[in-house]
Amino acid sequence: MFIKNKINDRRIILGKRRKKGLLIDKHIRQLILYSTIIDIPYYQKLKDVLTKYEKIYESDFEDTGDFDTEVIKIIKYSIKEVAESAESEWYNKENNCDVVEDYNNNPIKCQLCNTNNKYIFYIVNRETRKELNVGSDCIMDFPSLNSINGKNVKQLKNIKVREVKKIKRINEFNTKFPDALEIIRSFQHSYDDILICIPYLNYKRIPEIIIEMKQIYNNYIKNKNRDIAFKEFEKLINEYSNIQKEIELHIEENKDKELICKKEILDWLKTNGKIDVIEKIARNDGIYNKETIEHITKNSFLESKRECVKKSLENTDFRIGDIVDGKIYFIYTNDSYSNDLIFYISNIEFMHFYGAKVIINKENIKNEDIRSKLKIEMNKNNFNSIIGKFDKVVKNLGYEIEYRESIDIVAYKNTRKKLYKEINFKIFISKNVNILFIEHNELKEKYKQIFSKIIWKDISEEKRYEVDESFLSRNPYS
Repeated sequence: MFIKNKINDRRIILGKRRKKGLLIDKHIRQLILYSTIIDIPYYQKLKDVLTKYEKIYESDFEDTGDFDTEVIKIIKYSIKEVAESAESEWYNKENNCDVVEDYNNNPIKCQLCNTNNKYIFYIVNRETRKELNVGSDCIMDFPSLNSINGKNVKQLKNIKVREVKKIKRINEFNTKFPDALEIIRSFQHSYDDILICIPYLNYKRIPEIIIEMKQIYNNYIKNKNRDIAFKEFEKLINEYSNIQKEIELHIEENKDKELICKKEILDWLKTNGKIDVIEKIARNDGIYNKETIEHITKNSFLESKRECVKKSLENTDFRIGDIVDGKIYFIYTNDSYSNDLIFYISNIEFMHFYGAKVIINKENIKNEDIRSKLKIEMNKNNFNSIIGKFDKVVKNLGYEIEYRESIDIVAYKNTRKKLYKEINFKIFISKNVNILFIEHNELKEKYKQIFSKIIWKDISEEKRYEVDESFLSRNPYS
């Protein structure tokens, strides 16, 4: 009894009573004071006591005269609605969770509860545009503010925590290996810029090293395999360094070899999806062989081998012309034609038939062989020269040739026998290229055979510059 009286006496001496029945805590009080609702005249007395008291307890009503009946009723019976109305004035900024960098030495205080923050959110008043920073724990007490873009504050905080830890791990890795990703990128760039094809083992291993380094780095950032990451990463750096020395030696020894596969062709093969060809070349230490060279059909490559092709044609009637648009052009000179004839073969066909023979084995091409592979270039000069030669032959047989250039039609006529026939000359020539290389007498015999097979029309049926379209796609002479 003595002790109890002594305690009561102490309370009286201090003029204070133990606080009981918390009605308004600090962060609700702050939100209300920052909101426009508190400026309504009806809430003037509430504003006065909220300005004076950080927290309001039910026991405060008995200890001071600051609370009259009206304000007590508001606090006891409608403060929840006042707080909800105040809360409705605010909204969250998007992507508004920040981490305080130097939390221990330079904290930021929540503007509602005055607590030091490590993770802070920002809310904005819809009417006044005032912005407040609010702690992650404090903001969760306000239901309408506890969601941003479909995620609640706790989820956003957890995301930010993971981000902070991820950044920390990134910094840890780059402390050990400064600019680790740049190291990986530099390895990739060096590999992509190698001047010539390298031996297969190194060709395959370097991309594997780069992939493994990326995996180690990414796993460390994801908090996986951290205990072995640094050791394995350094091991791969050393392995790459050793391989790089081998590559430099290979380049020095092979860069001037005629049959070494160079970067331009490697890039071209990759672009055209011929990775299997690259691997075959790499297995042969970067040197072309009979199996791989036929796949190298790039114009510039064939241009670089022009002298080889030129020498291979020494025993033929042809000389090499332009190499463009996937074709090699050949020039044929013969006294029976008024102008040189132009032929071509695709790069693909040439390399298939002659690539190894001409470029690797340095063999000559036979005249009859190249003739059988060539196609005539369909141009005016060629046609005029061909028709000029053929006209001399058919005149000896009592016929004449008339070429109608606008529709690529040739008309054979024998006015004495009153015979007439039109043919598509392009189709005829393209299907009978060898006829271009035979001599006068042999060509004459050939035309005798052709004329004997033709179903002639009476010359009276001739309609100049008109032609039956069925003849445009038909070749009765092959």
